[in-house]
Amino acid sequence: MKTYTIKKKVSGTGSIYDIASEHYDRVIKFRKGEIFALIEPSYFSDGYTAACSEQAIIKKYRKSDYGIIINCDGNQYVVCNDGLERIE
Repeated sequence: MKTYTIKKKVSGTGSIYDIASEHYDRVIKFRKGEIFALIEPSYFSDGYTAACSEQAIIKKYRKSDYGIIINCDGNQYVVCNDGLERIE
């Protein structure tokens, strides 16, 4: 199982849509074959969901109210048409 840790942010910084919590580090666990995760903002939930393919995570993203897509190395992505585009 691969994990990625989102480090705790300084209290009072950022916005309510940040995926980093001001209370603790968030650990995202990727099971075998999972590459991407849709992470809910920490203000609303500590939840996330992982998927094995671009198309699967895009489908989950379109069904959600809000979230940030990352891969197992922590790179962030945005949905662009029917694919993912990495944010530099």
